[in-house]
Amino acid sequence: LQFTKLLSEPGEIPIDGNGENMFVWAYGPDRRYSRLSQHTSMGSSETDLSLSKVPDSTDRPFKATESISYKGLWKAHGILAVIAWGVLVPTAISVSLLRDLYPSNFPWFKVHVALNGLSSIIMIVVFAIALTSYETTGRNHFDGTHEKIGLIIFVFVFFQVVGGVFRAHAPKPASAIADTVHDNENVVNEESDEEFTDEGKKVEKSLQRMIWEVMHKGMGVLLLVLGLYEVQSGIA
Repeated sequence: LQFTKLLSEPGEIPIDGNGENMFVWAYGPDRRYSRLSQHTSMGSSETDLSLSKVPDSTDRPFKATESISYKGLWKAHGILAVIAWGVLVPTAISVSLLRDLYPSNFPWFKVHVALNGLSSIIMIVVFAIALTSYETTGRNHFDGTHEKIGLIIFVFVFFQVVGGVFRAHAPKPASAIADTVHDNENVVNEESDEEFTDEGKKVEKSLQRMIWEVMHKGMGVLLLVLGLYEVQSGIA
């Protein structure tokens, strides 16, 4: 197999004609299979193009590094992404949306936080796997749509977590006042949308809390949609 490639082309990594270059390669499956399928072997090779210009050089113009298959890493990347965006995040959102259906002592807020926290940790691992694989093979990290959306998701998840930690406090329902410690006039709880004074009068949410709720819920829905799209595009 022979082909011609320009050393410098718009939108592509330039090739050093006087030094070493890292090339990514993949081949397979067997030509007997007519249908499209994933490559059976892949890896990277280092080539010193300057050696090919030396007449009668005894050095090998092609220097291949140990071929490494990243299929296992990408498989782990996909499985973890499916767990995070196909199971944990939808469950965390559902737990919050359906909280009025649970018994009053059900710790839905803790479940919501735990599932989102676990999915965030998994996202860090998923992102690290992708970066490591691209860096090792010499490929650009964020050239494709899948990669760019993955970066956007990672950044949004970071701000969602930070916003959740430093959120404005929500009020506590009157039914739970007796079980909490009163702080002067108002009682505060992270798990409710209402607030009451000791006299039982309803207190409106703070402006900061209302703004936070709109942003938190909107960002959560957006992340779920982007995450499911990433899972679908990664499988396709």
